[in-house]
Amino acid sequence: MHHLTGPEAYSNAEQVAAIGAAVGRELTFVEVDPAEAGAELFAHVPPPMLERMLGSFAQTVGVPPEITATVEDVTGTPGRTFTRWARDHAADFTA
Repeated sequence: MHHLTGPEAYSNAEQVAAIGAAVGRELTFVEVDPAEAGAELFAHVPPPMLERMLGSFAQTVGVPPEITATVEDVTGTPGRTFTRWARDHAADFTA
């Protein structure tokens, strides 16, 4: 299995800000307790699976993300930054 990442780590707030910049809007990320938001955000996920999924999300809090060179190793082209990806996909966020 390949772990694909871009060349930089972005927080959730930074990702939302990058998408906002790409679409010309100021967006704000507000963190909420996953236990409170989980059922609403993932209504299609069965409760036992949702509990495991939220638990796996919780395990990543405070853990630095892994940055890999796998995209470049596989494709010969470096991975894009999240900011570049957001600009490239701006239309996907305004549809």
